[in-house]
Amino acid sequence: TSQRSTGHASLGARAAAMAGGPPKEAAVRRRTNGSPAAKHGNGATNGRHKNGKTGETAPRRRGLVVAGVAIIAVLLRGLNTPGAAIYGKNNKATAAVLRSAKTFRGAKRRGPLTGVDAEALLQASQALIPAFDSYGPLLSRAARADLTGNVRKLRKAGMGPGVRDVGTVVLADPDYTHVHGPTMALFWLNRILQQVAATFEELLKTDAADVVKSATKAYLRTTAPYNLAWQRRVGKLLLKVTPNRENLIRCYGQPDFAHLAPVFEQWLRDSKATREAIDEFYRQRPAIAPKVRWKGKSLGNE
Repeated sequence: TSQRSTGHASLGARAAAMAGGPPKEAAVRRRTNGSPAAKHGNGATNGRHKNGKTGETAPRRRGLVVAGVAIIAVLLRGLNTPGAAIYGKNNKATAAVLRSAKTFRGAKRRGPLTGVDAEALLQASQALIPAFDSYGPLLSRAARADLTGNVRKLRKAGMGPGVRDVGTVVLADPDYTHVHGPTMALFWLNRILQQVAATFEELLKTDAADVVKSATKAYLRTTAPYNLAWQRRVGKLLLKVTPNRENLIRCYGQPDFAHLAPVFEQWLRDSKATREAIDEFYRQRPAIAPKVRWKGKSLGNE
């Protein structure tokens, strides 16, 4: 799970806001006299905005955020219980994933940039929200803030019906580093989709895959490389409230994982072309993509 300083990167970064979070954009801008680094949160100051004396305020505050989220994660592990599931075709989470998959099937066409239709992408992404809602209130709130937040930014930038290739809106962005612009919003929306995909892939590897470990591995593989160290710690802590395997199956209204697996597989197949096309778009244009901040791969690297 979104990176707050450079856009909505994952569910993990959203925990910072819930626990008090780092200084808001306006406050940072005041402290740095409106410098580009502060305005766009591009990490040029390495997260150490000086307070005029020691320059240690930000690191101390972030330490408190991490500690606070650790406590919250422990307390909410028991409180973030999924609600009662409706079994069969009317289950909201299963219906959401299948509806998203169906919409993704019409999203990817031929095109000079990505070939991804804007309206189909936004609808397919937004369709996932009921699935996140089934995971409990904490993860529901985080997903709505990150996923829906980026969808709204893209619509505000002009993406929607009639935009046949999302890449055209990005290339017309006058400031590709701005956190509310289409360049960052599309990048982070696709990171969320890739994180969802990686989580499904991890869960499908074995019949007994641990959900928290699978979700964490997916986060570290797809989104964490673009997060700061403290955001990665917060992200891993937040993912500890992910429903366990039994509750996850219950969220989707399935009798066992053998019945749930085809739902995940369908979404992976139908969304793959869109996800890969957007990734390739940014790979070919490294100047407009957030920089990689971390290259670790294992759970114990930090």
